[in-house]
Amino acid sequence: MLASGGGAGARGAAAAAAAAAARAGLGGAGARGPAVGRPAARGPVASAGGRRGRAAAADKGEGGAVGEGAGDGSAASLELPEPTHVNIKTAEYVGSAASLAGCPRATFPEFALIGRSNVGKSSLINMLCGQRALAKVAKTPGKTQTINHFLVNRSWFLVDLPGYGYARRSKAQREEFFQFSSEYFLERETLANALLLVDSSVPPQDIDLQMVDWLVDSEVPFSLVFTKSDKRKKKCPRNEENVAAFEGILEARFGILPPSVLTSAAKGGGKRELLWLIGGLRARWEQFEGAD
Repeated sequence: MLASGGGAGARGAAAAAAAAAARAGLGGAGARGPAVGRPAARGPVASAGGRRGRAAAADKGEGGAVGEGAGDGSAASLELPEPTHVNIKTAEYVGSAASLAGCPRATFPEFALIGRSNVGKSSLINMLCGQRALAKVAKTPGKTQTINHFLVNRSWFLVDLPGYGYARRSKAQREEFFQFSSEYFLERETLANALLLVDSSVPPQDIDLQMVDWLVDSEVPFSLVFTKSDKRKKKCPRNEENVAAFEGILEARFGILPPSVLTSAAKGGGKRELLWLIGGLRARWEQFEGAD
């Protein structure tokens, strides 16, 4: 079970984050690069014509940029450098580690995927990299139990972290997995951004909102990646309604939204937008690293 960071503490932290974002665009710089603090609002990707454009894309199961968020508040904009080398030419599995100490030497910027056990992290990695079997897609949720590094273009990493919320794990196992995931988030010097994957085919889930609270309270920079835009579950609201509801909760709770992209691993939706976002965040991280 994740520890919730909700309540007055989270709201106070988010207020500080909003002020920092307004001053610096990225919530301030720190040891981990450009966005140590909070995700800045609105996001760097152009929206698909606002909420209506996003809804049309979701209806087709295409995915694509979200960026603007659900509300129309006056939060700060995230200014990112023009991304370079956006397309993925090479991607390779480097190794797995059961602790932070076992991870590859901290050299290149890292983008860590976190989400519920069945949210589609491995499928998203394979879609982004254009390889069907780069990351193993398990038939049973909860199979990822290590920190898995994938080197992209020999210049940055995608990192697949254990999923949370899998009911068949014992309480001790869930606590152990979250322990080394949280250690990674808090201590990995080259973490550029956490990509929080959220299933767009279901209404907002408490455990995902708890993860947001934890990231905010822990001052971990993150972006939202909504998955499964091509899936529609019976007796559930439409995907775009689920996305809007999730963003609405975040905006009401924190007054600020992180960058966000709507994706479909099955159809390739949102691939360009997500790679563009990662490219901008990577360029920003490299700027700050070069200034150190």
